This record gives sequence, structure tokens and C-alpha cells, in this order.
Amino acid sequence: MRFLQSAIFYTAYLLFSLAYIPAAVLLGTPVALLSLSHRSAQRITRWFIHLYGAITVRLAWPWIRFRVVNRSGIAPGEPCLFISNHQSVGDPYLLGLFPYEMVFFANRWPFRIPIIGAFAKLAGYLDVQTLDPQALREKSARLLGEGVALFGFAEGTRTRTGGLGAFHTTLFRLALEAGVPIVPFCIAGLYRIIPRGSAMLRPGTVHIHALPALRPSDFEHLTAHQLKNKVWNLIAAELALLERGTPCA
Repeated sequence: MRFLQSAIFYTAYLLFSLAYIPAAVLLGTPVALLSLSHRSAQRITRWFIHLYGAITVRLAWPWIRFRVVNRSGIAPGEPCLFISNHQSVGDPYLLGLFPYEMVFFANRWPFRIPIIGAFAKLAGYLDVQTLDPQALREKSARLLGEGVALFGFAEGTRTRTGGLGAFHTTLFRLALEAGVPIVPFCIAGLYRIIPRGSAMLRPGTVHIHALPALRPSDFEHLTAHQLKNKVWNLIAAELALLERGTPCA
């Protein structure tokens, strides 16, 4: 049954991608090129990426169900930094379920994928492996100033056990310098549905919770290390709570 479910999903995903990506290129590129500003072109590109993720996660229904809770208090267009745990290769698609214009902090490999890498560059995604710290700060500040939400996986790599790994401090230094809200973001259950090292899908439920935002006044007195620990504890507590209610066949 798992093999059949996986075959159905991947077939649907392949057919959808073969139709959507060329359409996005043919429709999005002329519109972006004719836009009045570089900002408009990037917004259009991010919209196409957002829609791609939103449709992709729905292709897994009814075997995989997604429960979204947004308690962040962040309105679309409000600059902020989402900091998340990292459960699966499918995590980025989940952002299509939230109503924000987002830019990812990403490692180098997505930029090397044909077409997808070009979209990531056009969208202004931030390559944390090639940008020097000063350039990363400047680009992040510009995006936040445009009302874009930034999103990063603080662990830097996917979990193997479902547990929460150690966080890096880079994102927290950026948050302190930029003075924008931090949204702790918790994903639970997906690591069992798409296990690391396996393409076989398992039916189950994925919970995606955006926790109440920490406003700059909540952490302006903290160091980056202290802020990192504070956010880690918030996500760890939510993850422990959700994992008790995310069965997987």
C-alpha cells in the first residue's frame, strides 16, 4: 500500500511539475521583465514559488493531511524572521500554506538545480554558503525593509530522529541587528512521513505551527546565544507536545 501511495503521489507531482514549471516560465518571465521595478519582478517570482508549494502539498491528500495553526500575530507584509526546525526535504513546500511573501536562507545546492535554481535567484533567496557576513546582513536588511518575511532552518540540516538539533546563531544575530519580530516555527510529523534517506511515503498527519512572535522588546536585552536558546526552548516544547499527537501508519 505504501508503494502504491508513493507511486500515485510522485506521478501526480511529476505531471504537475511538467505542466506548472514551463507555464510559470512562459507566463512569469514576460510579466517579470515588463514589470515597472525589480521589486515587482521578485514579488511575481515569489508568488509562483508560493503557489507551487501550496499545490504540491495538496497532491498528497488524503494519505497525508496537514494541520496549520498560525498564532504568530504577524500580518502579511510585516517584516519578520521565521525560525524553524528542519524535519524533511518537503519542509519548504509547507510555506505555501501561509499567506506571506517569503525569502529563504538556503544552502548552495538549490541554486544548482536547473530552472528551480534560476527561480530561487530571481526570488532573491539568500545563499548562506557563498555570501559573506556583511553581504548577508545587507541583503537581509533590504528584504526586511521591503516587508518581506525571511525564513530559515536554524539547525542547518534535517533531523534523523525527529528530535530538535542544536541551532546556529547566524539568524539570531541578524534578528538582533535588524530589530524585527522572530516567529518560532514548528513542524511535527513530516520526518516520519518522508524519512531521511528514503523516497517512500507513509500516510500520516503533519502539524505546522507558527508560534506567537517574539517582538524586539522581548529580546533586545539578550545576546544572540541567549536568544537562540530562548527560541530553541519554545520550538522544543511545541514539538514535544505535537509529537504526542502525530500518529503515522
